[in-house]
Amino acid sequence: MEVTLVIILIAVIGIAVFSNYLQKKKNEENQRLAALQGYSYHPSYPSLAKQVVAAVQGGHESRRFSMVFEGEKEGMPFLAGTARWTVTTGSGKNRSSRTYYRKVAMIPCRLNVHEVRIQKENFFNNIFNRDLKTEWEQFNEAWKLSGSDPRFVHALLDQQMQQWFMTHRDKNFMLGEGWLYIYDEGKLEYEELDHYLEIAREFRERVPAFVWEDYGTTPPPAR
Repeated sequence: MEVTLVIILIAVIGIAVFSNYLQKKKNEENQRLAALQGYSYHPSYPSLAKQVVAAVQGGHESRRFSMVFEGEKEGMPFLAGTARWTVTTGSGKNRSSRTYYRKVAMIPCRLNVHEVRIQKENFFNNIFNRDLKTEWEQFNEAWKLSGSDPRFVHALLDQQMQQWFMTHRDKNFMLGEGWLYIYDEGKLEYEELDHYLEIAREFRERVPAFVWEDYGTTPPPAR
Protein backbone atom coordinates (compact mmCIF):
# COMPACT_ATOMS: atom_id res chain seq x y z
CA MET A 1 0.00 0.00 0.00
CA GLU A 2 2.75 2.46 0.95
CA VAL A 3 4.65 1.70 -2.26
CA THR A 4 1.50 2.36 -4.30
CA LEU A 5 0.96 5.71 -2.59
CA VAL A 6 4.54 6.71 -3.25
CA ILE A 7 4.20 5.84 -6.93
CA ILE A 8 0.96 7.84 -7.17
CA LEU A 9 2.58 10.81 -5.43
CA ILE A 10 5.59 10.73 -7.77
CA ALA A 11 3.26 10.55 -10.77
CA VAL A 12 1.21 13.51 -9.57
CA ILE A 13 4.34 15.60 -8.96
CA GLY A 14 5.73 14.59 -12.34
CA ILE A 15 2.54 15.62 -14.14
CA ALA A 16 2.51 18.96 -12.33
CA VAL A 17 6.15 19.68 -13.18
CA PHE A 18 5.64 18.73 -16.83
CA SER A 19 2.48 20.85 -17.04
CA ASN A 20 4.35 23.86 -15.65
CA TYR A 21 7.15 23.29 -18.18
CA LEU A 22 4.68 23.21 -21.08
CA GLN A 23 2.99 26.38 -19.83
CA LYS A 24 6.34 28.14 -19.55
CA LYS A 25 7.20 27.19 -23.14
CA LYS A 26 3.73 28.32 -24.27
CA ASN A 27 4.21 31.71 -22.62
CA GLU A 28 7.63 32.10 -24.22
CA GLU A 29 6.21 31.35 -27.66
CA ASN A 30 3.27 33.71 -27.17
CA GLN A 31 5.68 36.40 -26.02
CA ARG A 32 7.69 35.94 -29.21
CA LEU A 33 4.61 36.02 -31.46
CA ALA A 34 3.22 39.10 -29.72
CA ALA A 35 6.52 40.97 -30.11
CA LEU A 36 6.50 40.30 -33.86
CA GLN A 37 3.24 42.27 -34.09
CA GLY A 38 4.25 44.98 -31.63
CA TYR A 39 1.82 43.66 -28.99
CA SER A 40 2.36 43.08 -25.28
CA TYR A 41 1.85 39.66 -23.72
CA HIS A 42 0.83 38.93 -20.13
CA PRO A 43 0.97 35.36 -18.76
CA SER A 44 -1.56 36.61 -16.20
CA TYR A 45 -3.66 39.78 -15.85
CA PRO A 46 -4.96 39.71 -12.25
CA SER A 47 -6.46 43.22 -12.22
CA LEU A 48 -8.97 42.26 -14.92
CA ALA A 49 -9.75 38.71 -13.80
CA LYS A 50 -12.95 39.54 -11.89
CA GLN A 51 -14.28 41.83 -14.63
CA VAL A 52 -13.56 39.48 -17.52
CA VAL A 53 -14.80 36.28 -15.88
CA ALA A 54 -18.03 38.05 -14.93
CA ALA A 55 -18.40 39.32 -18.50
CA VAL A 56 -18.28 35.77 -19.90
CA GLN A 57 -20.66 34.55 -17.16
CA GLY A 58 -18.09 32.55 -15.26
CA GLY A 59 -18.09 31.54 -11.59
CA HIS A 60 -16.61 33.17 -8.50
CA GLU A 61 -13.86 30.72 -7.51
CA SER A 62 -10.22 30.96 -8.61
CA ARG A 63 -10.92 33.57 -11.30
CA ARG A 64 -8.08 34.25 -13.73
CA PHE A 65 -7.51 36.12 -16.96
CA SER A 66 -4.40 34.59 -18.49
CA MET A 67 -2.35 34.27 -21.68
CA VAL A 68 -3.41 37.82 -22.57
CA PHE A 69 -2.39 39.68 -25.71
CA GLU A 70 -2.66 43.47 -25.53
CA GLY A 71 -2.14 46.08 -28.20
CA GLU A 72 -3.71 47.95 -31.09
CA LYS A 73 -4.95 46.57 -34.40
CA GLU A 74 -5.42 49.22 -37.08
CA GLY A 75 -5.83 51.84 -34.34
CA MET A 76 -8.26 49.71 -32.30
CA PRO A 77 -7.05 48.93 -28.73
CA PHE A 78 -7.71 45.38 -27.53
CA LEU A 79 -7.07 42.73 -24.94
CA ALA A 80 -7.57 39.06 -25.72
CA GLY A 81 -6.89 35.94 -23.71
CA THR A 82 -8.42 33.13 -21.67
CA ALA A 83 -10.88 33.54 -18.81
CA ARG A 84 -10.65 30.76 -16.24
CA TRP A 85 -12.55 29.82 -13.10
CA THR A 86 -13.28 26.82 -10.91
CA VAL A 87 -16.57 25.35 -9.72
CA THR A 88 -16.51 23.16 -6.60
CA THR A 89 -19.38 20.84 -5.73
CA GLY A 90 -20.09 18.40 -2.90
CA SER A 91 -18.24 18.03 0.38
CA GLY A 92 -15.95 15.62 2.13
CA LYS A 93 -15.16 12.54 0.04
CA ASN A 94 -17.72 13.68 -2.54
CA ARG A 95 -16.07 17.06 -3.02
CA SER A 96 -14.92 17.72 -6.59
CA SER A 97 -13.74 20.67 -8.63
CA ARG A 98 -13.90 21.46 -12.31
CA THR A 99 -12.07 24.21 -14.17
CA TYR A 100 -13.70 26.08 -17.05
CA TYR A 101 -12.09 28.12 -19.81
CA ARG A 102 -13.47 30.71 -22.21
CA LYS A 103 -11.55 32.51 -24.92
CA VAL A 104 -12.37 36.21 -24.98
CA ALA A 105 -11.45 39.36 -26.88
CA MET A 106 -12.42 42.81 -25.61
CA ILE A 107 -12.27 46.25 -27.17
CA PRO A 108 -13.41 49.69 -25.93
CA CYS A 109 -16.93 50.40 -27.17
CA ARG A 110 -18.04 53.62 -25.50
CA LEU A 111 -21.78 53.09 -25.39
CA ASN A 112 -23.61 54.05 -22.22
CA VAL A 113 -25.28 50.71 -21.47
CA HIS A 114 -24.97 48.53 -18.37
CA GLU A 115 -25.16 45.01 -19.78
CA VAL A 116 -26.48 43.71 -23.08
CA ARG A 117 -25.95 40.08 -24.06
CA ILE A 118 -26.40 38.51 -27.48
CA GLN A 119 -25.74 34.82 -26.99
CA LYS A 120 -25.95 31.68 -29.06
CA GLU A 121 -29.37 30.14 -28.58
CA ASN A 122 -29.61 26.60 -27.25
CA PHE A 123 -32.22 24.16 -25.99
CA PHE A 124 -32.04 25.32 -22.37
CA ASN A 125 -32.47 28.96 -23.33
CA ASN A 126 -35.59 28.03 -25.29
CA ILE A 127 -37.18 26.42 -22.24
CA PHE A 128 -37.45 29.74 -20.44
CA ASN A 129 -39.31 32.85 -21.54
CA ARG A 130 -37.27 35.40 -23.41
CA ASP A 131 -38.29 39.04 -22.96
CA LEU A 132 -36.47 40.47 -25.96
CA LYS A 133 -37.19 39.46 -29.54
CA THR A 134 -36.87 40.98 -32.96
CA GLU A 135 -39.36 40.74 -35.80
CA TRP A 136 -37.13 38.22 -37.60
CA GLU A 137 -38.06 34.77 -36.27
CA GLN A 138 -34.98 33.07 -37.69
CA PHE A 139 -32.82 35.50 -35.74
CA ASN A 140 -34.81 34.79 -32.56
CA GLU A 141 -34.23 31.07 -33.03
CA ALA A 142 -30.48 31.61 -33.35
CA TRP A 143 -29.88 34.15 -30.55
CA LYS A 144 -30.86 34.83 -26.96
CA LEU A 145 -31.14 38.56 -26.19
CA SER A 146 -30.99 40.15 -22.76
CA GLY A 147 -30.53 43.69 -21.53
CA SER A 148 -31.92 46.22 -19.08
CA ASP A 149 -32.74 48.71 -21.86
CA PRO A 150 -34.93 47.10 -24.56
CA ARG A 151 -34.96 50.36 -26.53
CA PHE A 152 -31.19 50.19 -26.93
CA VAL A 153 -31.24 46.51 -27.93
CA HIS A 154 -33.82 47.09 -30.66
CA ALA A 155 -32.00 50.21 -31.87
CA LEU A 156 -28.72 48.31 -32.09
CA LEU A 157 -30.22 45.36 -33.92
CA ASP A 158 -31.33 46.97 -37.14
CA GLN A 159 -31.73 44.73 -40.19
CA GLN A 160 -28.09 45.07 -41.25
CA MET A 161 -26.79 44.22 -37.79
CA GLN A 162 -29.08 41.20 -37.47
CA GLN A 163 -27.90 39.86 -40.81
CA TRP A 164 -24.30 40.34 -39.69
CA PHE A 165 -24.91 38.42 -36.46
CA MET A 166 -26.32 35.51 -38.44
CA THR A 167 -22.87 35.09 -40.04
CA HIS A 168 -21.22 34.79 -36.59
CA ARG A 169 -23.40 32.25 -34.84
CA ASP A 170 -20.41 30.52 -33.22
CA LYS A 171 -19.66 33.45 -30.86
CA ASN A 172 -21.26 35.20 -27.86
CA PHE A 173 -21.30 38.96 -27.35
CA MET A 174 -21.61 41.22 -24.33
CA LEU A 175 -21.70 45.03 -24.21
CA GLY A 176 -21.22 46.73 -20.89
CA GLU A 177 -19.42 49.51 -19.03
CA GLY A 178 -17.74 50.78 -22.18
CA TRP A 179 -16.47 47.41 -23.47
CA LEU A 180 -17.42 44.89 -26.12
CA TYR A 181 -16.61 41.28 -25.21
CA ILE A 182 -16.62 38.45 -27.75
CA TYR A 183 -16.25 34.99 -26.26
CA ASP A 184 -16.60 31.25 -26.72
CA GLU A 185 -15.61 28.01 -25.00
CA GLY A 186 -11.96 27.01 -24.72
CA LYS A 187 -8.51 28.62 -24.54
CA LEU A 188 -7.52 31.39 -26.95
CA GLU A 189 -4.70 30.54 -29.33
CA TYR A 190 -2.59 33.19 -31.03
CA GLU A 191 -3.76 31.95 -34.44
CA GLU A 192 -7.35 32.93 -33.53
CA LEU A 193 -6.50 36.48 -32.49
CA ASP A 194 -6.92 38.20 -35.87
CA HIS A 195 -10.28 36.48 -36.39
CA TYR A 196 -11.65 37.75 -33.08
CA LEU A 197 -10.33 41.25 -33.70
CA GLU A 198 -11.87 41.36 -37.18
CA ILE A 199 -15.25 40.42 -35.70
CA ALA A 200 -14.85 43.16 -33.09
CA ARG A 201 -13.99 45.74 -35.75
CA GLU A 202 -16.93 44.72 -37.93
CA PHE A 203 -19.32 44.95 -34.98
CA ARG A 204 -18.17 48.42 -34.01
CA GLU A 205 -18.41 49.67 -37.59
CA ARG A 206 -21.97 48.36 -37.94
CA VAL A 207 -23.39 50.07 -34.86
CA PRO A 208 -26.00 52.45 -36.37
CA ALA A 209 -25.00 56.12 -36.36
CA PHE A 210 -28.04 57.19 -34.35
CA VAL A 211 -27.11 54.67 -31.62
CA TRP A 212 -23.75 56.41 -31.22
CA GLU A 213 -25.59 59.75 -31.11
CA ASP A 214 -28.06 58.60 -28.44
CA TYR A 215 -25.83 56.35 -26.33
CA GLY A 216 -22.23 57.13 -27.22
CA THR A 217 -19.96 58.65 -24.59
CA THR A 218 -17.27 59.43 -27.18
CA PRO A 219 -17.46 60.11 -30.94
CA PRO A 220 -18.10 56.98 -33.05
CA PRO A 221 -15.07 55.22 -34.57
CA ALA A 222 -14.01 56.22 -38.07
CA ARG A 223 -15.55 53.99 -40.72
